[in-house]
Formats: sequence, structure tokens, C-alpha cells
Amino acid sequence: LTLWSDGQGSYLRPLLQLDSAVFWEHEAWLGESNANVGGHVDLWSEWGIEFGLDGAWSLAGYGTLRGAASGIFTTSRFGPDPAGSNLDFDHEHPTEVTLEDASVGWSSGNLFPELGEDALDLSVGSQEYAVGTRFLFGDGATDGGRRGGYWLGMRRAFRMTAIARLATG
Repeated sequence: LTLWSDGQGSYLRPLLQLDSAVFWEHEAWLGESNANVGGHVDLWSEWGIEFGLDGAWSLAGYGTLRGAASGIFTTSRFGPDPAGSNLDFDHEHPTEVTLEDASVGWSSGNLFPELGEDALDLSVGSQEYAVGTRFLFGDGATDGGRRGGYWLGMRRAFRMTAIARLATG
């Protein structure tokens, strides 16, 4: 869905992502969840919503300026998760809304034709950054605890980042 577009690379789009899961773990911790995490683990659910806007503005022959802003709401319901991440808080309903993305960036377009289209890309702000498949490096935020939503893991943005990319093809 696009809210606005000029047909030449400029646009404004809404962002909406809904995630939910219900978990049932019979005999968590081999039936010893009270002893291991301090609470009975059996049934819990997690809910999350990411909402925001992203857009871009074509600068004709000088590349593209872009920006994004989003927030995330997460909660856990019904009881503690098996990691015990929400036991020290209101474990019935840990809930939080946080800022996720708040970034601006610029891509070079065809400004440097010898390097290729969008060879240079610069961005700053709160944004996602990953290396490869995210196995070692790719999550800059925390979930769970008083935020809820530990297993959904919706928060990924690194705060106060500056990223410079050079991709010459």
C-alpha cells in the first residue's frame, strides 16, 4: 500500500506488522519450572504490533533521500515464559511501546555512474543492521522482561547508528 507516490521514485508508505503466538509447554524444565525459573510455566502468549511510515524523495540526478519511523508494542499474557524473562515484573501482562526505527538516509542513484547505481548509501539513526544471516550480528535490541514478547523478538534496531555502504557491483 502506498499513501503517496510521484511515479519517479518518491513515495510514502505505511508500515503495519502484526505478530502473535500462543505457547503450551507441558512439563517445562522436566516438570521443575518452579525450581528452575521461579514460577510455573505451562501456557503463555505473546502479541506484537509494529506501526510506522517510511518514505523516499527523489533528488533528480543527486540520488534519493529516505526516512523511516516506527514503534513497536509487545505484550505477554497468561503467565511466565519458560526462560523466566518476565518473572520479575508483572508477569501476567508485561507490556511496552518503544521507538524502533527513526532514521534518515541517502543513496547516490546515478550520481557516480562509474561506480554503478546506488553505489554509495549513507544512513543515520535508529535502524536495523545485519551481517550475513544475523547468526552472529544482527539484533540491536532486547525483548522480554517488562517489554514482553521475548520469543517473538520483534525489536532489532540498533540505536544511534551511522552506516556507510559502498557496493560497486
